[in-house]
Amino acid sequence: MIMRRVNILGVDVSAINLSEALEQLQGWIAARRRNYVCVAGVHGIMESWRDNRLRSIYNHAGMVAPDGMPLVWLSWCRGFNTVARVYGPELMLAVCERSAATGWRHFFYGGGAWNR
Repeated sequence: MIMRRVNILGVDVSAINLSEALEQLQGWIAARRRNYVCVAGVHGIMESWRDNRLRSIYNHAGMVAPDGMPLVWLSWCRGFNTVARVYGPELMLAVCERSAATGWRHFFYGGGAWNR
């Protein structure tokens, strides 16, 4: 699957919906292709507009999921009318549910602040 992108303030946001995001992830896993996903809302896009390093992180991601309706609306205005909000927690839950059927493994990194 070739992921279509829409440029929003210098960030190439993936023109996807939840089912397309899962399909892309499944393809990467089947091909054993390493990649990373960023889930971006308006705040993240605005911060990346100010911070070149953050923008580079987004633009090198395999997927930048549109987690915010303004990003969806801008995508629609640019002709990507199948784009839908890919809410981060919903994407994570869908990936974990798909894992039960496919045997995908997970590695969760971070959260050290919760151990205090």
